[in-house]
Amino acid sequence: EFIKQYNDTSNLAKSLANGDLNLEINKKTKSTIINSLKNLQSILKHLTWKTQRIAQGDFNQKIDFIGEFSSAFNKMTEQLKYSFLKIEEQNRELIKTKKNLEEINATKDRFFSIISHDLKNPFTAIIGFSKFIIDNFNNIDSQHLKEIIEMIYKSSKNVFSLLENLLLWARNQTGVLEYKPFSFDIKDVIQENLTVLNNNIQQKRINIELKVENESKVFADYNMVSTVIRNLLSNAIKFTNYDGKIEININKENNFILIEIKDNGVGIEEENIDKLFSIDKKISTLGTDNEKGSGLGLIICKDFMQKNKGEISVKSKIGEGTSFFIKLPVE
Repeated sequence: EFIKQYNDTSNLAKSLANGDLNLEINKKTKSTIINSLKNLQSILKHLTWKTQRIAQGDFNQKIDFIGEFSSAFNKMTEQLKYSFLKIEEQNRELIKTKKNLEEINATKDRFFSIISHDLKNPFTAIIGFSKFIIDNFNNIDSQHLKEIIEMIYKSSKNVFSLLENLLLWARNQTGVLEYKPFSFDIKDVIQENLTVLNNNIQQKRINIELKVENESKVFADYNMVSTVIRNLLSNAIKFTNYDGKIEININKENNFILIEIKDNGVGIEEENIDKLFSIDKKISTLGTDNEKGSGLGLIICKDFMQKNKGEISVKSKIGEGTSFFIKLPVE
């Protein structure tokens, strides 16, 4: 009976495979086939569900109910999972490359902007003032001559400061600037730069307060940190009113030295604070004595702080002043 049922079922399977749907079969064989088809339908439904899960990104689906097909299905799932992970990795690389290209493009635009505008204008002023002196030398009184020479001096100073920052920035971008860290006292760097900027401080009659709570030794590149300090002090002087005050506070926080340079000057608009360190956003405001800047100094500060495993941040309020904070590691 079993052999007969088996033969009937086999014949039916062959007939169905050949497209013959008119084969006569007994009730028992028919019942067996129906059960088999129901079982197959259940398997196919489960297989469909598994496939849908894979399509939704769940590559942890396995099957173990159709013999060799299960092995092939599971192998295919593993290959899909591997391919998906590779595509995700390639997408991340593409996004990273796109971001780098955008930064390079923004850097190029800022570079040409500085050369065509910020660098050109001071030279135009210097040439204009010099030509005026040459053409009218015998007719200019000493007071007027002194004023013109002061204007030439200010323009020359602006050009020198801009060129210094521009060269530093270019060297840093091309990787020529070497990082050479060692241990030194940050207080000495601050005092050294205050001496360099003393004329500007005296001219505006600014009061400087330097407070050191405890030790102030950092482990960093001396020249890079000195450039950061000089830029931040120059900004504080630029935006502080005559007879104003600049506070410099040095504290230790865990394994870092925190330096705050705080002025009581004009302050920064809240919407501009996030743009200060962005290469593609130009924020340049005249100082309280009409001092000009290119906005490049703070970008250099950010780059140098990152190289020295430190941080830079800012807090400001219009009309009340600005605080710049830098964090540097101790030895």
